[in-house]
Amino acid sequence: MKKLEDVLSKCYGHDTVPTSAKEKVKNNILAGQCVPASLIVNDSFGGDLKFCKVGEIFHCFNEIEGQIVDLTAGQFEGENPIREKVGTVTREWIFETQEDIANRYSSLKARVYQQLGIKEIGEEK
Repeated sequence: MKKLEDVLSKCYGHDTVPTSAKEKVKNNILAGQCVPASLIVNDSFGGDLKFCKVGEIFHCFNEIEGQIVDLTAGQFEGENPIREKVGTVTREWIFETQEDIANRYSSLKARVYQQLGIKEIGEEK
């Protein structure tokens, strides 16, 4: 997990955040990265995708074997943000409701795979 976290931190960009977070990402690269990052964690490790509110912000993270895995929690003050109204969501729900998530996820995933030397299934190198 640590290796994935390190790679993700090198791959985040302005094209992987929703328009609403573009200004926030200038001060904190983790702002707005939670959804595509959580999808990539889910791809790699399975588990549940969780959605909640942290203050006034909607936030996505993972739960794997009963453990919270939140690789973008650093966008919030303190080590353990208070998560309210936590619920489990599906990938389908995320792709239906989150702004431009298909493009944001695919951009981040491509950069992560490139950093890790992984090629997509069916892709020739």
